[in-house]
Amino acid sequence: MNPRRLTADLNLAIAHGLRPDWFCHDRLGFEPDPWQAQLLNSTARQIILNMGRQVGKSTVTAALALHTALYHPGSLVLVIAPSQRQSRELFIKIHGFLQRLEPPETLEEETKLSLMMSNGSRAVVLPGDGRTIRGYSSPALILMDEAAFIADEVFDAVLPMLAAAPEGRIVLMSTPHISAGFFYNLWQNADGWERMEFKSAD
Repeated sequence: MNPRRLTADLNLAIAHGLRPDWFCHDRLGFEPDPWQAQLLNSTARQIILNMGRQVGKSTVTAALALHTALYHPGSLVLVIAPSQRQSRELFIKIHGFLQRLEPPETLEEETKLSLMMSNGSRAVVLPGDGRTIRGYSSPALILMDEAAFIADEVFDAVLPMLAAAPEGRIVLMSTPHISAGFFYNLWQNADGWERMEFKSAD
């Protein structure tokens, strides 16, 4: 291969690793909105999204999950929602983005609820059940979809995993629900969380 072409390809791969929004544009054919680019490029370990319906929160977090799995070999991505059906919907979006990659990414293992890449990274779908979640450790990224509808005990089960994973990240996303529960309390009061809000009307 031409050395200049090799250098250019390497530089592009590095750029995609450092800038997930460029990765989305170049490799997934998805142009993030400004708030989505902010989320993708954030280095915050704890992010909470208070979003209207159909604003693209599932799309952008699916892209973030795939980027994490690709550029952090051996990483574990957990996808959690109130029900397994809901968490699987987000997993389907991750898999859909995976299929857009050229050259295609080799999978070592794939089921309806999980996948493992050739670099050792895994994405696993879980229902909002604290007993199920306790079987996993040291995640690189936890996505909690419709978090305002997930029981507090599930979030309590997630906290020890993050404490044992110094580089681990969590993204809570939801449409507003009731003025109670861990999602509401974190949005209103917690320090150390990056907050993003986007209304359906916008």
